[in-house]
Amino acid sequence: SKESPAPPYCIVNRLKQLSIPAVLIAFLGYLYWRTLAPGLTWAFDGADGGDLVTAAVTGGVPHPTGYPTYLLIASAFLRIPLGSLAYRTNLLSAVCMLASALIIFGILRRAGAHALPAAIAALAFGTFPLAWSQAIITEVNALHAAFVAALLYAVLAIQASAIRDIGVGVLAG
Repeated sequence: SKESPAPPYCIVNRLKQLSIPAVLIAFLGYLYWRTLAPGLTWAFDGADGGDLVTAAVTGGVPHPTGYPTYLLIASAFLRIPLGSLAYRTNLLSAVCMLASALIIFGILRRAGAHALPAAIAALAFGTFPLAWSQAIITEVNALHAAFVAALLYAVLAIQASAIRDIGVGVLAG
């Protein structure tokens, strides 16, 4: 049997669903890119930047706790042929904070919020001075924000699944 293609309205609805997160990423990405520190900086309490870049390049440990996950990801970003080594790790921070904002958008959508209010909340997070300051320098805080957001998203997904499973169990007897 021959399957018919998806109706065009499904594709249009999917594009509408993706357009708001795409605008969110484009806006915050442009904002972070335009304000990204060109190298190492002491601004915004970025005192560990030199240690982190050096440790990522050499495979060393900056200081306890060592931030192994950050260093592994940073070593991948150091392979991008763009700007100085510090610029590349600053770029890592921007990508992590973008991911945090996008995950926050997803959390709010999963919790039942409409797309526009969820995007406004994610944008408010991404432009909050503390988040913005950590998105443009070499520091571990942007990665931590992404991990916390991902953890909250996972908890929400598990919670919804557990509630559904309990409901099915109660109905099934």
